[in-house]
Amino acid sequence: MLAPSPLQVEKLTAWLAAGLEPGVVLWAIEKAALANVRRVDYIDAICRNLYNAGVRTLDQARAEASRYAAARHESARQRPGSRWQSRAAPPPGDAAAEDPEQAAAREKKRRLIESLYCN
Repeated sequence: MLAPSPLQVEKLTAWLAAGLEPGVVLWAIEKAALANVRRVDYIDAICRNLYNAGVRTLDQARAEASRYAAARHESARQRPGSRWQSRAAPPPGDAAAEDPEQAAAREKKRRLIESLYCN
């Protein structure tokens, strides 16, 4: 692995001078690594977005990431044709209605998939 250039170090330490905790900058580096992005500009953008959202501590950064993921998930649920959009239950008295065991199993599966992909 190559050492960062002085310009890259300067970009990241500028966020410390701006008031971000060192843990927030390290968290941004970790997020970039998990996304398999190795550009300092990407890390800089994460720090900028957090700073603009008023985040200064690591706990605030984690809370902001959770809030963003929840808002993104909710937005996807409301989009027509989204795979996360809630399915309407069959009308009462419909002959093709599922029995309660099938409905419970389908709902359990939906929650599991949602928890794996939306958190």
